[in-house]
Amino acid sequence: MKTGAVLIGLALVAQDPPPPRAVQDALFARLAIDLARERDPAPISLDADGSGRHGVIYDRFTLAHATARAAHLKGAPLDPAAPPASLLFGTPVVVALPLSCESRTAQPTDVSMIHGGRRVQKSAPASGQAISALVPGLAPPAGTMAVRFHDEVLYPGATVEVIYNGLACSGTSNRLSFVLTMTDAKAVTAPVVELSAGQTRPPGNVTVSLGGVVDLDGPVRYANPPEAGSAFITAAHAAAIKMRLEPARVNRTPVPFAAGVHVTFAGAATADAPPAAEGTTPEAPGLTAASSQCRAHSAVTYGVSAFNAIRIGGGADGMARMAKYLNALRGPAGQGLRYRDAGQAMAGVKGAMLNRFDVEYSGVAQPIRLYFDSTREEPLFAPQGFLCAAPLK
Repeated sequence: MKTGAVLIGLALVAQDPPPPRAVQDALFARLAIDLARERDPAPISLDADGSGRHGVIYDRFTLAHATARAAHLKGAPLDPAAPPASLLFGTPVVVALPLSCESRTAQPTDVSMIHGGRRVQKSAPASGQAISALVPGLAPPAGTMAVRFHDEVLYPGATVEVIYNGLACSGTSNRLSFVLTMTDAKAVTAPVVELSAGQTRPPGNVTVSLGGVVDLDGPVRYANPPEAGSAFITAAHAAAIKMRLEPARVNRTPVPFAAGVHVTFAGAATADAPPAAEGTTPEAPGLTAASSQCRAHSAVTYGVSAFNAIRIGGGADGMARMAKYLNALRGPAGQGLRYRDAGQAMAGVKGAMLNRFDVEYSGVAQPIRLYFDSTREEPLFAPQGFLCAAPLK
């Protein structure tokens, strides 16, 4: 009987080429308005550690978020389906904060931005109530300075320089520099598609393009609907949309990412798949953790996750090793096992093919799926919750 398989996708964040600027701006505007209903804007930290102690930057997205938030708090929320044409047309505003240095205060007197060896053109600095004209809803402490710069976007490696009217705290200069460090969004987990018994795998790799925008918390919002096609494509899209992502960041501050997300699932030929196998093992009355002839692994995922498979080794002889391993294994009270081959799993696009077995014993609510890797060999353990009636070799 043919059984199912697992295909694990490799998530690549950023399409090549990226969506047009107009598409990205539409996504940013929609996100800014949607987030305005939920929270205040979170400007980008000047400080590399994300603390914002010395100040923050409102890029054009954060300015759009601030504008939409101010409208929401006034009871006149913007429509995400029809945002104002000017919502994303702001340019970055640096807000430099005064420093409390024990018995004195160092106030900013000038702010510059340098990129590629040139000083970015800027407008006259603002202070006091004039700052709210640059950043809607912002009420900074006395002594704050805000400066608008005329480049549309922030660049990695750009430097913001702040000059104070006295020595900076714990410093020997009245000048501090802050470098912008940027990281793209990236996948934290790989999406998994389980094929039903007898379902045909795709003959080659299948890529699902999600589009959309990775928001400040990581999920993909406004993803494209699944393309018309096979049941596998529909399942792959559903799995990809649930994967966890690390948002893009500037100086550790989350920022939205609309360059696109696509996920590739590996197809594989099944001609060399191992034959189906089933078996049972006898009870081992009185077997306990103290008398078990193997140790349980310290990781709860060991053996029960495709990402922490039992590295049984053996290559072509791997199936025989798996059978020997399963014949030694018992339930938590010495129960005999019933096991059945559940096909193979693809561990990533360039990963090894894993073998799966569904294992049951008296008292377990549902089968437990174990994963074996015959391409690598390491000392063997039992998955947590299992004992051994014979050594694992």
